Amino acid sequence: MTVPRVKGRLAVCVLALTFVGACSSGGEGTATGTTARAPDFTGGSPFTLPPSGPVDDDDQGIGPPTPSELAGFDTLPLPRVCMMVSVDEVRAATGADATSASEASRGDTITCFVVDGQGENLVAVAAGPASSFDDAATAPDAAPVEGLGDAAVWSGGKLHIRIGTEEVAVKVFAATGVVDADMQAVASTIAADVLTRYQPPATATG
Repeated sequence: MTVPRVKGRLAVCVLALTFVGACSSGGEGTATGTTARAPDFTGGSPFTLPPSGPVDDDDQGIGPPTPSELAGFDTLPLPRVCMMVSVDEVRAATGADATSASEASRGDTITCFVVDGQGENLVAVAAGPASSFDDAATAPDAAPVEGLGDAAVWSGGKLHIRIGTEEVAVKVFAATGVVDADMQAVASTIAADVLTRYQPPATATG
């Protein structure tokens, strides 16, 4: 599929359940609810962006997304994860100019993306099945993190937290200006704030 046209230019990103790269249009500004750069993930919890109906083009650069482009993305009647995320707290934790947040869902995972004024991804917070935490916790690079949820680990450049029947994962992007050595601490600060507003999924029992 393709990503939004930005000032007459098209940037093409291949979106999958897990992003393995990023691309940028090189232009200015983005449409509400979309970003000009795809998240850069290499495993772990899925963070995915849905195509944007008003602006995304088909393969010929004409019109809104086709049904096949939208396949697999769920319509969210109300935000869930973004209700746990504060743009102001992200701004304070990262020092970046966070301006807005939008939510996307795919399968059992819901992700809230916090972006700056140019639509650059700054932070992603995702809630999904606890099995994702189990995978992260058994990864070779997994390092325990104390004081968050029922259990937490830092793995694959992301903070993974098990809480009840879910994993909550936090990713801090390089666009924040946070250096690698500080990524875990910043993600932990954001996660601590998010968990104060945590609500289990409606289908959770017990």
